Amino acid sequence: MTAHPLQLPSDGDAGQAPPVIPSEDEIDESLRETFPASDPSPWTLGVQRSPATRHEPSARGAQIAIYGRRGSATARAVCDFLDRHDAPFDWIELVDDEQARLQAGVTGLDDPRLPVCVFPDGSLLACPTLRQLADKLD
Repeated sequence: MTAHPLQLPSDGDAGQAPPVIPSEDEIDESLRETFPASDPSPWTLGVQRSPATRHEPSARGAQIAIYGRRGSATARAVCDFLDRHDAPFDWIELVDDEQARLQAGVTGLDDPRLPVCVFPDGSLLACPTLRQLADKLD
């Protein structure tokens, strides 16, 4: 019986080699094969949106600024949520601690308050839940 690569051996498997855990690159490749995307959002690639691909301000007003770091699952969820709800936003990738302090007002890239969402009215949400975003958009 072949174990799934991520399953831990059961008691009956004592003495067998530990499971092989795939590298991040192998996982990424597997995900690309499983969930192909014809045109992935630029922020998923860790690239700041160019003006041509940035969301245009809607009739409701200016854009939301999202400050975060590459690879953040929470930042990805926030951007996905805003995309699905047609809320205009700018993704600002923070690349070092100094930029995080100056632009997002946090202590550094590892600050648990990231991502920070700054709304056109000047209010902000730090590491918001999707419920908090939904309430703010209403």
